[in-house]
Amino acid sequence: MCVQFVDIQMIDGYIAPNGDWVKEGEYFTYEVSIYKISKNRLEYYGSKYYSFNNPINIKKKAIYKKHIGYTIGKFIDWITAPKDFIIKYNLHKIDPNVGKRKRKSKL
Repeated sequence: MCVQFVDIQMIDGYIAPNGDWVKEGEYFTYEVSIYKISKNRLEYYGSKYYSFNNPINIKKKAIYKKHIGYTIGKFIDWITAPKDFIIKYNLHKIDPNVGKRKRKSKL
């Protein structure tokens, strides 16, 4: 299961066609993170960033390999995209006010 938490720095980003939140950058940047998933804990092994001139086609955002007693999970996240790609594909800007509850007035 891959969960994406709201980061204050990502508020000025865009929503990519695959559902990721991307920021404007010079290249297409992706982050690959590796975790060891046990019965009672989750261990972060590390991550690595990759940059490309063209977007890559990611077939699976999460790849799991089961071992006896634990599972290794590899997660691929799209981080940045060039401005001309954002304009060409009309990516929608993230609105931080969507989903916020409004207080009722006490009148």
